[in-house]
Amino acid sequence: RWLDKGQLELQEVPVPECGEDDIIIEVKAAGICGADMHWASGAFTADAPFTLGHEFCGVIAEKGTHVSPYWQIGDRVVSDNTGSACGHCSACRRGDYVHCKERKTLGCGMDGGFPRYVKIPGGILTIDPNALMKLPETISFEEGAVLEPAANSYRAVVYEADVRPGDTIVIVGLGALGLYALQIAKAAGASRLICVG
Repeated sequence: RWLDKGQLELQEVPVPECGEDDIIIEVKAAGICGADMHWASGAFTADAPFTLGHEFCGVIAEKGTHVSPYWQIGDRVVSDNTGSACGHCSACRRGDYVHCKERKTLGCGMDGGFPRYVKIPGGILTIDPNALMKLPETISFEEGAVLEPAANSYRAVVYEADVRPGDTIVIVGLGALGLYALQIAKAAGASRLICVG
């Protein structure tokens, strides 16, 4: 858990309580992001203690009485790690919850997916039904846990850089995001890939 600037501590935490609109996930796999290291170093700060972990997936262990029947106990799921968003700003209206100024991220300012159980707040499922997605049986939990960083690279390469067949691109940094960007750029048809690391 992140306790204060630069202070992490291994702690036992209770299973989160499931409200009428919430879903509790039993975490099966979680990734350690480079951003998690910034919490440890003191580079990041937040208002309250919280449990890290924003790259995770698992199975639904419990659901509130108001949760859609689409979600069932035992469903394999992956979170996009959005814990809350305002739902009414221009970013939210266009479905771009990552850029909501009031967005909170699971594992970055609110309890995330490093413990055995994590709560997906019902409020975010109302605003963004895709904050939680079903994970096909063909994708392992370990692969599911890294879908979040892979999706970040996909967004950077396809949506923001608009990489097209024949393009030459340069990727600076060959951590997980850079390596995903390399694979996605190749799949998008980039003909010349320059990597700096």
